[in-house]
Amino acid sequence: MDTEIETAPPTLEADSSSEVPSLAVPSAPSQLLRIVGAFTLLTWALLILVGLVLFNEPGSEINVFLSYSLSAFLGFYLACGSNRWWWRWLVVALTILLIISTHFAPDKLEGVVYLGVLSMIAAGFTYASRMILAAFRGEANQRQQFTIFGLMLVTTITAICLVAMNQIFMSEGRSSIALMITVLIMLGFTMTAQLAPAWTRTKWEALLFAVVAAIMAVPSTLAVYGIFTLIDNSPPDLDEVVYPLGLMTVFMWLILYPLWFSFHALGWKLIDPSWKLGPRHVPQPATPGEVKEVDVLMSDTGDGN
Repeated sequence: MDTEIETAPPTLEADSSSEVPSLAVPSAPSQLLRIVGAFTLLTWALLILVGLVLFNEPGSEINVFLSYSLSAFLGFYLACGSNRWWWRWLVVALTILLIISTHFAPDKLEGVVYLGVLSMIAAGFTYASRMILAAFRGEANQRQQFTIFGLMLVTTITAICLVAMNQIFMSEGRSSIALMITVLIMLGFTMTAQLAPAWTRTKWEALLFAVVAAIMAVPSTLAVYGIFTLIDNSPPDLDEVVYPLGLMTVFMWLILYPLWFSFHALGWKLIDPSWKLGPRHVPQPATPGEVKEVDVLMSDTGDGN
């Protein structure tokens, strides 16, 4: 899948004597491609809604696993989506409420707590993994950062969800609560890794990241099984862990790639340009004061599309 190529940020623009080549502005999508993109987006949204509504009977696995995958994607989008910060927070809140409204479980608060914690965990892993990747690749211009306010907001929401989880499951013992939180952390890590290809700029980079992310799902699944074995008095069989995590991984692919393609076809940006993979080992600008730091949760870093 070819992704958009944005123009280089102002701090990396090259003059006539610079060795950093300038990037060409991409041409607008054709009318046919826009039609295909709009059809793909509508079909994607319809299938997601059908999966949530038609498979919500007691014992349904599709509704539950799809809900977890959507919640992890929401955390990823909250951290690095291209829309304005208030729009991203609104989308996350409304989507979680939509997911909960389709659940058969009578206790809606329990579902909100679960999905809220998972979304915040995914947002944290998104930021941390992108920073680690930037350091590993030696990217010259690392502009994403959490401001104190944005970080406090995420931490506060996560803490409130964890306190609510503690109150809801207090009767089940501290070991059960620790098990649930640990599993949610592992789910957030596994699901967020599947979304890393959205940071790439070429199809070969996307393919490489997708393969690595899929491989990472294997040790993550074994780690979840190990956690159940260590904490739970009656751990499940290995296939009872492999199946749900595998299905959630597939759901994450089905959420990301059609949405990514439809945004590209429509000429929109799913991911903020500052989160795309940057050039490696390029000298820092002579005037570092001009490098704009981006608050990934509380600033309008995208173009608003």
